[in-house]
Parts: sequence; C-alpha cells; structure tokens
Amino acid sequence: MKLNSQIIEEVLKGTKPKDYNTQADRWFEFLSSKITFPFDAVVLHTESSGLSFGDIVSVKKIDNLIDMYGLLVEIRKGRKKYIFPICDLEVLDKKSENYLLFDAFLEWWMEHN
Repeated sequence: MKLNSQIIEEVLKGTKPKDYNTQADRWFEFLSSKITFPFDAVVLHTESSGLSFGDIVSVKKIDNLIDMYGLLVEIRKGRKKYIFPICDLEVLDKKSENYLLFDAFLEWWMEHN
C-alpha cells in the first residue's frame, strides 16, 4: 500500500515546487485516470440545501478543479445531483485505492491553500 508521500511524489514528478497550476492539472489528470467510479462517501460539511452532515452519497465523477474548493465531484443523493468539493467528503471504504488517492490529494491541497 502506497503512502501519501509516495503518491504525491508520483503525481508531481518533474514539476516545479511552486508551480501550483501545473501541479493542480497533474492531480486532475492523475485522479481522473486512477479513480474507480462510482463509490460511496459521507458528507462531512455542507452549506448546500438538501445535504446534511453524515449523509451517504454516491460519487459519480470528477467535475472540475477550482482553487478555492479544490477538486469538485459530481455526487448523487437519491435522484438529486450536486457538484461538491471532495474536501467536504470522506470516502467510506478506508481500505480502497480511492481513499488513498483522495487522501493524498487532500494532503497536497491543504498544504497549498
């Protein structure tokens, strides 16, 4: 099992330490190619009506990468669709590759924001 530091090093190999835009693009490409969808996650924080702390949602795909929120994903709760920051979710299966990848991304993102 890879550690966060190993994943971060793999993603950012060859980028300049202060080149946030290139690093962010690398993360978007890397996660888009490595994540297995759909998967379940729990809502940790929300300002969205229709979602509450502790709700279980299905993560369907990566939507975008925005400086202020980090990685945005498309989620569903029942029939409702939301675009939601991954930093406000936690992957339910803590033994999954998805959990490791998102955890590594969040570590990198928090260091740069």
